[in-house]
Amino acid sequence: MKKRSEYLPPGPPGWPIVGNLLQLGKNPNESMWALSQKYDPLMTLSLGMKTAVVVSSSEMAKEIFKTHDKNFAGQLVLEAVKVLSHHKSSIVFAQYGDYWRKLRRIATTELFSTSRLQSLQHLRRDQVSDMIRMVFEKRGQCLNIAHLVFYEGLNLMSSAIFSKNFFDPNNPDPAELRNTFTKSLRLAGIPNLAEFYPFLRFLDPQGVSRGVTVHNKRLHKLLDVFIQDRLAARRRGVDLP
Repeated sequence: MKKRSEYLPPGPPGWPIVGNLLQLGKNPNESMWALSQKYDPLMTLSLGMKTAVVVSSSEMAKEIFKTHDKNFAGQLVLEAVKVLSHHKSSIVFAQYGDYWRKLRRIATTELFSTSRLQSLQHLRRDQVSDMIRMVFEKRGQCLNIAHLVFYEGLNLMSSAIFSKNFFDPNNPDPAELRNTFTKSLRLAGIPNLAEFYPFLRFLDPQGVSRGVTVHNKRLHKLLDVFIQDRLAARRRGVDLP
């Protein structure tokens, strides 16, 4: 294993080829926290052929994300995100630069302005009420709060854009869209060997990129139906929220 750069912070020694991957185990967040207690709140890990600097303290996070934010404004884009070139047009995954700043200005004026947020206040109230109702309905049963909050957040976006809840168990209409989206998201969350060993990208050994491409193409077709329905309703003069 090659020697780490003298400019990198200290970190645990790794094995040849795999680096520190085996030390992360099934719960990487807990493993990295334990390693930070032994080494440093700012430490270096070798993840296959990639070098990562892990920040584990609020002081270091402030230095990186506030004091020196422009120096660290870039981001690692996952292979699953690169399918259909999503990373080139998305405000979430686009790299910091002129194009990203343009998207941010559009989002600030069109999506997150005070008047826009106030106009959608009733949707947020309805989603919170719906989430509270579901919690009470599940009394005495196991409830995955993380999933509930995540899906209600997506419902808020879908209701604002399409006037529909994509994750309403009582509404079968968007079921295919919901299932396709969930499959794509789960596949994209699989630890991908191509991320740690770039020379494997063209092989896509786990089929992550291929699978996400199939699901995302299907997702685009389903969303196009909702978009066309909404445009047709506007042409008919239907008053849409």
